[in-house]
Amino acid sequence: MVGRYWGKEFNINRLRELAYVSRDGATLKGLTNAIEQLGFNCRPVRASLTKLGHQKLPAIAHWQGNHYIVVFEITSQHVIVGDPAIGQRKLSHVEFERGWTGYCLLLEPTLALKERKDGKSTDLLQLFQLIAPHKVVIGEIFVASLVLQIFGLVSPILTQLILDRAVIHKSSSSLVTFSIGLLIFGFLQIAMSSLRQYLMAIT
Repeated sequence: MVGRYWGKEFNINRLRELAYVSRDGATLKGLTNAIEQLGFNCRPVRASLTKLGHQKLPAIAHWQGNHYIVVFEITSQHVIVGDPAIGQRKLSHVEFERGWTGYCLLLEPTLALKERKDGKSTDLLQLFQLIAPHKVVIGEIFVASLVLQIFGLVSPILTQLILDRAVIHKSSSSLVTFSIGLLIFGFLQIAMSSLRQYLMAIT
């Protein structure tokens, strides 16, 4: 939510890694680490609602002991927040103070954030990074698939030749020749199919 406020999209799995998210959730220290690596100056503070209202927003508030929400705006009567589990909502001052622990993270975007590519580009880069170590095997799978397609096209032609030249014309020599050729193609097709399955299994 904070990223979108500044026009950035971040990969959720990457955020979890940076924040060291466990089964119990993220700690304030882990969240601070993640935010700073994304390109923000981050300052953990303990404050009152009045003092928070004088700070530059949005800020991240520690909520109900095990959760974090984004504080977008504080008015004279309401606090506009973004909850990852619910979405954006408007709370009264009393409702907000009832759930807020008093701890929050004050954020300031840096030049690193402006120069950072968004999550979509990052996802694509991660995909290429995952593929790169297996590019040779992937190329072999592609070649094997191409050969199988060729076999699939050639087999009907051989079958038609057997029917036209051997069976219809009753040529036993042609029948033997074409049958052997068809048999060889069949074995090669099985071998290539097995090879492709093996290559796919080891990647």
